Amino acid sequence: MQTKARHLPVLALLLAITALAATPALRVLLAVGLTGHALWQARQSSWRLPSPPSLFWPWLVTLGLAFASLAWSVAPRDSLRAAGYDLLLPAALFWLGYRYGGNPQARRYLASGLLLGLLAMWLLSLGVVLTQSGVALPLPTRQAAGFVLPVPRWYGGMGEASTWLICMAPPTLLACVLAGKRFWRRVWWLALFILLLSLAASTNRLAWFALLAGGVPFLPRLAARLGWKRLLALVGLAVAVVGASLTWSLQYRAQQMQLPAVQGNLLVKLEAALARDNRPVIWTFWWQQGLQRPWLGVGYGKWLPHHAYGANASAAQRMLDPNFASHAHNALFNRWLQLGWFGALVWLWLYCALTWRLWRQSANAGPAGYAAVTGLGVVLAFMVKNLTDDFTDGGTMAAFSLVTGALLAWSEQDQWRGVSTLCKKS
Repeated sequence: MQTKARHLPVLALLLAITALAATPALRVLLAVGLTGHALWQARQSSWRLPSPPSLFWPWLVTLGLAFASLAWSVAPRDSLRAAGYDLLLPAALFWLGYRYGGNPQARRYLASGLLLGLLAMWLLSLGVVLTQSGVALPLPTRQAAGFVLPVPRWYGGMGEASTWLICMAPPTLLACVLAGKRFWRRVWWLALFILLLSLAASTNRLAWFALLAGGVPFLPRLAARLGWKRLLALVGLAVAVVGASLTWSLQYRAQQMQLPAVQGNLLVKLEAALARDNRPVIWTFWWQQGLQRPWLGVGYGKWLPHHAYGANASAAQRMLDPNFASHAHNALFNRWLQLGWFGALVWLWLYCALTWRLWRQSANAGPAGYAAVTGLGVVLAFMVKNLTDDFTDGGTMAAFSLVTGALLAWSEQDQWRGVSTLCKKS
């Protein structure tokens, strides 16, 4: 069947928008784009929803539990909004990515969306650097967490921006490895350089560890391609770049928080930063609060624990961190607070099922095997980043879902049987 692919550019738009989707209006635009795409597909007689069982059920149970929690939520309206924007929308994006990830033309559009998103994030990051340096820009601004001065309105903040960037780092590296023509290789290496600059502008310290974690699955492939000597040189260069960026981030953050300067090498500065970190105190507080409703939680939504228990934080505890009473600063911990033990297990089930599907394909040869390795890198980087915070919502979760869905479909394209004629190369 010959089909037109006029609807495929929506993939590029959706992925590019996720770079800015900390803005609620843009999340609505994402939802509108998906609705329009679904209506377009409803016109096609060959349309059907791909349904890999090992991922269909974790998604379905996760969605069902989130919407069921409206019955016992402490803020049902907030739970409904969170279930729609932060779970149902990413689930739809995952299936959209999985539906078209096996199509080379769709992957080209996704690559275009990745380049557009990286360009948008770099421009916003440049605006952040200029604004923080005292340069007045003709842009709407707002106060974002982690920054002393306002930042451009569409910049989500250091946490959202850095999480989005580390999710995009493995696909960007994949494009660098697989690009055929010299021009495109240069474009993608420039994109990777821009990504690192934007990550440095976020001043997020822990993002650099997540970035290194996301590169680990690539090591065996790169060793076979480059040889161990070149690989060790490349790893040494990456560690040096990350170390220099991390040193600068630690110094900048200490300056912002008006803390005394720490003299010494990177390890000394890291030790001092860990000693000042308030997360153990935060986790202790939230563990004590969560024991009040350990089985079902307080209802789905990142900020629901704040509604239920935030008032229990003392003035001294709030002085430790401005976000002390907002949430638990750990994605799994926060899911337990929201949906109890069962919700935390279901959340782990979803990510473990995705990891297992990608791991099974990672030994394949050729681009499909690289796609699986890249997917593993995205999942690993995303999970490491969310060990000390919770950005499994909004634009970051939307980007993660769309990219991992597409990479999984690409890695399984020889075995995939859920694809319709729309996804086959005409």
